[in-house]
Amino acid sequence: MKKGAVKKEAKQTSALAISSLVLSLIFFIPLLSVVAIILGIVALFKISKNKSLKGKGFAIAGIVIGVVVTIGYIIAAVAIITVFMPAINAANTLNPQEAMNFCLAEQSYVRDFCIFIALSSHIENLDAFDPAICDQYVSEGELKSMCNAILRNDKTYCEQITDPDSRMQCFGLLDELASQGS
Repeated sequence: MKKGAVKKEAKQTSALAISSLVLSLIFFIPLLSVVAIILGIVALFKISKNKSLKGKGFAIAGIVIGVVVTIGYIIAAVAIITVFMPAINAANTLNPQEAMNFCLAEQSYVRDFCIFIALSSHIENLDAFDPAICDQYVSEGELKSMCNAILRNDKTYCEQITDPDSRMQCFGLLDELASQGS
């Protein structure tokens, strides 16, 4: 070491900053982005007060990504509420014919969902629905099969569903329908 040179201390990366960045990248779990924002802010304060800590870039990245992901979740929630909630409310509160008329006036991506909800909401009164409603108006294949299974109380439509979870849900709905009828 040269005479008069000051020995530099090795800086340690802030665990909070790293945690902020990692949690912000796990965007598929809601609310982790909010935790990432909080951890990033705390990390920035600690780094600014403790000169032996580094990781400001990690903290800032965690905050920025966390904010973007949180805004994305908020936009998605607002979109779902504004698009699907009127269909759910109509299907649950109107009589079967009014509910179906409301559903048929919806855009195609909401119509499929609305028809399914209307049938499910009026499961005790399925005779009030046109037997061809699923085939005529539901465009998504597996939802069409589930719609027909409920409307016709026929498990063979459930067997056409390729997604195992959806197929089990279909069988479960028909079992529930059978138990209500007995």
